[in-house]
Amino acid sequence: MAHSAQDMVDTDLRARGITSRPVLNAMLHTPREAFIPNELHDQAYADRALPIGHQQTISQPYIVARILELAELKPHFHILDVGTGSGYLAAVASRLVQQVSTIERIPELAQQAQRRFQSLSLTNIQIHLGNATLAWTPHTLFDAILVSCAIPEAPPTLLDQLAKSARLIIPIGHPHKTQQLCCYQKLPNGTLNCTEHLPVRFVPML
Repeated sequence: MAHSAQDMVDTDLRARGITSRPVLNAMLHTPREAFIPNELHDQAYADRALPIGHQQTISQPYIVARILELAELKPHFHILDVGTGSGYLAAVASRLVQQVSTIERIPELAQQAQRRFQSLSLTNIQIHLGNATLAWTPHTLFDAILVSCAIPEAPPTLLDQLAKSARLIIPIGHPHKTQQLCCYQKLPNGTLNCTEHLPVRFVPML
């Protein structure tokens, strides 16, 4: 079990093929213990999902890093994080991009995440309470969309909000079964290319 952020980066991320230096640095400097219940702090840097209440979980560090690496984030990006949950993925991503918009359907989780962002002085995250399958705002296009909940197929509303060359990283499959972490990329001609990357288990999108 990793006992520190540095252990996590060395043993669970870099040793398993995460090579993006910005992603590794963002994971190192985002305190995962700030996003989990107090009684689980001794497991903060273990490479496993942990419960955060409301039948939701914080994803294991390797999966968070893999999502961020697949998205190929750039400092000028404005991204959408679907399924805020604890706020951990949005917090890590905020160290890599200019702006993070994140959406959560459970009021208590959204409020907790907002307090965490404020306590860590993460000022480039905007959180919204609502339905993740609906468009953020009309005509808004994102440089990347990261989804932390599983769905049988990619929602057209999210695909429509991809800017040219943008990527949607999303777990595709049925709830309570193994899903595939997929990357949809909008090509310059407007068509979509989809690739599958690894099996995952996420809570369902509701």
